[in-house]
Amino acid sequence: MLSVQKNVSLKKLNTLNFESTAEYFCSVSSKKELSEALTWAQEKNLPIIVLGKGSNVLIAADMQGLVVHIAIMGIELFSQNEENLVVSVGAGEDWHQLVLKTLKMGWFGLENLSLIPGSVGAAPIQNIGAYGIELSDRFDSLEVVDKTTGQYKKMSIEDCQFGYRDSLFKRPGQDKYIIVSVNLRLSLKPNISIEYPALKNSLMRLHTQLQMKHGQSFEECLTPKMISDIVCSIRRSKLPDPLNIPNIGSFFKNPIVTSENLLSLRKLYPDIVSYNFCDENMKISAGYLIEKAGWKGYEKDGVGVDHRQALVLVNLGGNAEDILSLAHEIQTSIFEKFSIQLEIEPRIYR
Repeated sequence: MLSVQKNVSLKKLNTLNFESTAEYFCSVSSKKELSEALTWAQEKNLPIIVLGKGSNVLIAADMQGLVVHIAIMGIELFSQNEENLVVSVGAGEDWHQLVLKTLKMGWFGLENLSLIPGSVGAAPIQNIGAYGIELSDRFDSLEVVDKTTGQYKKMSIEDCQFGYRDSLFKRPGQDKYIIVSVNLRLSLKPNISIEYPALKNSLMRLHTQLQMKHGQSFEECLTPKMISDIVCSIRRSKLPDPLNIPNIGSFFKNPIVTSENLLSLRKLYPDIVSYNFCDENMKISAGYLIEKAGWKGYEKDGVGVDHRQALVLVNLGGNAEDILSLAHEIQTSIFEKFSIQLEIEPRIYR
């Protein structure tokens, strides 16, 4: 049965740990409860704000209306053939725990996306990606409910309009739909992708150690579990744990520039870090730009830039406006130095 509370703290539901109070709050664990929450809010003419684990949102004010925390769980085999399967996952499931569970079941394809914080329902909104793989590469479909009509419907990959850290749910559908479950297309055979340089280099170093011990070839050494373990190790070495240092991971998107612009930048900065994107465009490391501009390890007014990864802004006891002010200073600095406009990645509520 739906339980709606009044004046609830959201500090534990955002990984930056900023204080905020929801005017009304409920946690839903089923489609039935979600429908009841939508009806309840509509009857009172209240806006609806959806939260998962709060790992990609910046809450800079109290939330007016009904905050709905999605806690719809469940991992079910939807369909299967000799080589592939589709698994249906509730939007409230923890993403990293899902990756571990699929590996344990012998369902492969998510290993490169290990240790990404957040819920499964948030993954398509962001089209999460890491180490050469994006959610859209493993996506089959998802189910949403229309916040206005209360109608449930299935969406295909085309419907979701995925892009680089982008989707329909960050644009026209941002406040229209609530994701209920996600269907992922996985493999029953190892589906290994190691083209991302940092991942490949780490695996090659590990292979050298294993080869010395067991005489195995590189291909014989590789397993999805090994890739997951290496990804976790890399992420832990580069990124602060939100449980210890409040943060939301990457604060800025990697900017996209033309190959011509990159060549011009490389004349001034030969070591600039870039990645292939598509056609004539290249993706530049935002972390490199921020570090090159001297922001790495910077602290001010209780917020700062992580000392290991310049792409991560951290809460050291400040507030949301402090971190937004710091982000603006960084954006201005990067534009003045590189003529590149950095785009903030998380959604901001203020």
